[in-house]
Amino acid sequence: MDLMEQFLSNLPDLKHLELNLHVLNDLIDGKRWEILANCLKTFRFKFYVQSTLNLNDLDSFRTSFWLEEKHWYIDYWNNCIFSLNQSSPIDIDINQSSFNLFTQSEDTINNMYINQITIQEIPIKKINCFIHVKILDIKCSISREMILSMVDLKQIEHLSVLKMTDLLNFLPFEFTIPNVYELTIKQNVTFSMIEQFRSYQFEQIRKLNIDLNFAEDVIFKLLFYRFPNIEYFTYQSLTCSKDIMIHLIDGFPCLLNASIFIYRLPKDMKSNFYPNQNTIIKNSHRLKKNNFTYRIRKCLDIQKSFSIDWWIAPQHMYKENSL
Repeated sequence: MDLMEQFLSNLPDLKHLELNLHVLNDLIDGKRWEILANCLKTFRFKFYVQSTLNLNDLDSFRTSFWLEEKHWYIDYWNNCIFSLNQSSPIDIDINQSSFNLFTQSEDTINNMYINQITIQEIPIKKINCFIHVKILDIKCSISREMILSMVDLKQIEHLSVLKMTDLLNFLPFEFTIPNVYELTIKQNVTFSMIEQFRSYQFEQIRKLNIDLNFAEDVIFKLLFYRFPNIEYFTYQSLTCSKDIMIHLIDGFPCLLNASIFIYRLPKDMKSNFYPNQNTIIKNSHRLKKNNFTYRIRKCLDIQKSFSIDWWIAPQHMYKENSL
C-alpha cells in the first residue's frame, strides 16, 4: 500500500483510475484508499488477493464516503475484490467454493448489474440470486431449480450450454426464459439430440451459434424446423462445401448474416477462392444479384483455419427492388 500511495502522490490531477492487480491483503484498506481516491470521479478496480477474506475485512469500505458520497460498492468473489457501478457491469464465475461478501445490501448490488454469470460447478454454499443477469453460460450438469436459485431466467438474453439436450431444462422457452434471443451450443450437435425435441420450435431465437462435425442434410432440415426465425448464424465445422453454405442460407428464410468457421477449405473453393457469383446464384432460390456479399479470410486462431462470412439483404428489400 505504501508503494501505491507514493505512486499516486505524483498524479495530483488524476480524475479517473482503473486498476487490475494481484495484490497482498494490505491493499484492502478502505480508509487509506479513501484519502487517495477523494478527488477521483471514477475508480474501478479488481484486486486478486492471495488469501481468503471474511466479512470484517470489508468494513473499511462501508463508510459514508464509499456508500453515500461516491456510491462505490465493493464485492468479494472467489478471492477477488472489485468495485461495482452501473457504467461497468462485470462477469463472474460460479464454482464449488464460490461465496460472496458485499459492502451494501444484496438488492443494491443486484441493481448494480452483474452482467454475465458462468456456472462452472454447483457451489457448495448457497449464494444470493442475481436478478439482472443478461448472459448465462452453463458449463456443468445442473437442474433448473438450482439455476433458478442463482439467476432470474426471465432477464436472460443470451443462453450458452454445453449440449443441445441441456435445453430440455428450459422448455418451454416462451415461459421459462422469455427474453432470450441468442443461443450458443458448444458441443457437437447430432441428429439424435435434435430429435429429442419432437415438434418443439425455438421461435424466439434470432441468433444461433453451434458446432457440427459433419454437415448432413437431415440435420440441417431439423435445424431449419427447430429454429425458423434465425437472423444471425455462426457455425463451426471440419469443412463445409459451397453447396452446403447455400443450402443453409436458403433454409433459414430470415437469415441476414452467417459466419462459418472451418478447419480446411472445401474442395469446390480451393481452385477458385472466390467462385463466380453466377455459380452461387444459380444454385440458390434466395440469393440474387446485388442482394448478398461474402468474404473468405484466414483466421489467426489456428483452431479455425478459415472464416467465410455472408451478408444477405432482408427479403422484403430485394422483393421491392425487383418490382
